[in-house]
Amino acid sequence: FRNQQSFNPGHSENQIYIEALENSDLTWEKSYQFNAGLDVTLFNNRMNFSFDYFNRKGFDLIATVKTSGIGGEFWKYANYADLDSHGYDITLGGTFIRSKDWTWSANFTLGYTWNRIKNAKNLTQTNELIRNEGGNKEGYPVNSLFSIPYAGLEPGTGIPLYINEKGEITKEIDKQGTDTDYLIYEGQVDPKWTGGFNTTVRYKNLSLNAFFTYQAGNVIRLDPIFSQYYGDQTALTNEFKNRYVMSGDNDVPAILDYVHNSISIDDSGTYASYNYTSKRVAKGDFIRLKSLSLNYDFSSDWISKSRFFKTASVRFTVKDPWLIYSDKALNGRDPEFYNTGGVAMPTTTQFTLSLNLGF
Repeated sequence: FRNQQSFNPGHSENQIYIEALENSDLTWEKSYQFNAGLDVTLFNNRMNFSFDYFNRKGFDLIATVKTSGIGGEFWKYANYADLDSHGYDITLGGTFIRSKDWTWSANFTLGYTWNRIKNAKNLTQTNELIRNEGGNKEGYPVNSLFSIPYAGLEPGTGIPLYINEKGEITKEIDKQGTDTDYLIYEGQVDPKWTGGFNTTVRYKNLSLNAFFTYQAGNVIRLDPIFSQYYGDQTALTNEFKNRYVMSGDNDVPAILDYVHNSISIDDSGTYASYNYTSKRVAKGDFIRLKSLSLNYDFSSDWISKSRFFKTASVRFTVKDPWLIYSDKALNGRDPEFYNTGGVAMPTTTQFTLSLNLGF
């Protein structure tokens, strides 16, 4: 059912529509999986190492397939797709210094995941593969990102040029077409490597903890900012400072005047296609200091003088204080929250001072 506005203002009417025809042939998706793990403890429990590995072969996965049209649908869902994946998790840590006054402990984690679509008969359109979320194509990872081949700027105008599926240099790209072999594979949207590093140093009652996170092996499609038209209400990026003005200028499309706009361009998607070239792709790799905290535990002698509590400590914590590394092509934008949706806010630094009392 869908709620639809009626002709009478302030009232709505319910309607029913057919989302898809009944498909009694669909069944459960299946997979074979192999898991192996190793745990090692060394040096009188001062160092720990663990390794976990998985290998998964999925089959009878649900995907669309083209049919003859008998039954009312040219495309329908079926259990036929195959997906291979494997990965591992590594943990290395321990307490490396342990004495009456000093303690140093650290823990390092690394996770790696690889996957490949082995069988898919769907004819993916160009616009499904070049979008921010990426698309699925046989022989590539899930959520792979592709780009339109860029051929530079047209001399004399600064209009972007591309290479189409026929190998021709053109201003127009058919984004609805299903011939996608000419597209450039950029990488997968989901990171291959993820992990973190956590370490704590204690001197007597004072301890300092630092927690770092990282990811790598993925790409990010930058926001579309280039357009054929710009108005007075458009917020222009500083990237336009390097735009084409005359021959020999930087490889950034020109802002066209009225004459070139009306005469030189037949397709309104000419400039939009530039937003989906390799020029608008950045690496999603980053290293972040996730948190930094300083803690002090009050001595038992001081606590024993109190009649109200048994333990007491004070802690000062800074959350997300430093994005140590990210791709310069992001221009300061947060790779961890980029393209996560309109309601996602970038990380902000938070300061917390807490007093913990145990009664």
